[in-house]
Amino acid sequence: MSAAAILLEEEATTTVSITVPFDVHHAPDLRHQLIAAIRQGSGPLVIDLSGTTVRDSTGFATLLSSHVRASHAGRALRFSGADARTRRLLWRSRMGRLLVD
Repeated sequence: MSAAAILLEEEATTTVSITVPFDVHHAPDLRHQLIAAIRQGSGPLVIDLSGTTVRDSTGFATLLSSHVRASHAGRALRFSGADARTRRLLWRSRMGRLLVD
């Protein structure tokens, strides 16, 4: 994984900390890294958003598609540390239930 994502595994949960914005410029790299994290483990996956924000619709689509991919892989995915704007976007898209804090 590049500097954009830091993978931490504690017990059965994998946490991916994102450090670059979710936007059109970073979306391809983030997508590949999130797919790798989903494939790598088998337990719950938490995406830590405390070091990032969603800047545009492409970035938001990348975030939401990670949930779909995790679901298809049989993994529960949750988001933590989201800023107010990202939390609002998740609730408006009916994905607020994926927030853990």
